[in-house]
Amino acid sequence: MRQQWEVLDRLFDNLSTTCDWLRPVGGQLCDIIGTKNKSDIKNGLQPLVRDYPDISKKHVSAVLYFRGLMNGEEKRAILRHLEELQSNLESGRDPSRAFFGTIEVPTIDCSLS
Repeated sequence: MRQQWEVLDRLFDNLSTTCDWLRPVGGQLCDIIGTKNKSDIKNGLQPLVRDYPDISKKHVSAVLYFRGLMNGEEKRAILRHLEELQSNLESGRDPSRAFFGTIEVPTIDCSLS
């Protein structure tokens, strides 16, 4: 995934993008997905929430699902930490940094049939 992000990042360079504030998102998501210790995922949330304050629990849940963390106490602890970070940043939200709000998150049925 990181290699794919690096290809996209070079493409942004070639296109002379003016949206430099979007550049960290790929690396930040790669860090969360590639973290070996699940408890360290919380550390990766802080820069993500700071840079993209419109990220929601559904978005983080989708990233965790992609990573293989579909339920359990660790997932709940990560989502609680997300809420804490968001409440601490509530007054400092920059509406021009809306990125995740435009991304729809599909509902995934994790029940066994």
